[in-house]
Amino acid sequence: MELKTALGFVSQRLILFEIFIPCQFLAIILKMVSVGHRNHLVYFGNSMSKKIYIGNLSFQTSEDSLNAKISEFGEVVSLRIITDRDTGRSKGFAFAEFANGEDADKAIEALNGQDFDGRNLRVNEAQDRPDRPRRDSRPRY
Repeated sequence: MELKTALGFVSQRLILFEIFIPCQFLAIILKMVSVGHRNHLVYFGNSMSKKIYIGNLSFQTSEDSLNAKISEFGEVVSLRIITDRDTGRSKGFAFAEFANGEDADKAIEALNGQDFDGRNLRVNEAQDRPDRPRRDSRPRY
């Protein structure tokens, strides 16, 4: 069993708690989340997980090929290549979350500056996105 952190809504109250859970139940819980039960978890992951930024990707790099490359360093919880919302084309960077922070550090050290699909990768720990003021989308008269 591993210590997991859960953040969820129960009766419209946001709660954060840590629980010990066997890993085989994690898939069942995540399936409940995707179905959309009334009392559902918003985030469920290892409390020691770490997210990394992977930049300078080739536009032809696929999530499968990138996942195969970074999985050499440990368990990848999630991977997402960021795409342009209008064209669907890759923006040339991705975010990956490792189950273990040490594995993420190994990946950063090994992959930063390494050639992948003809480009030198830039890999470092992901930074939280700063709060930006909301743009008013209504036309001004």
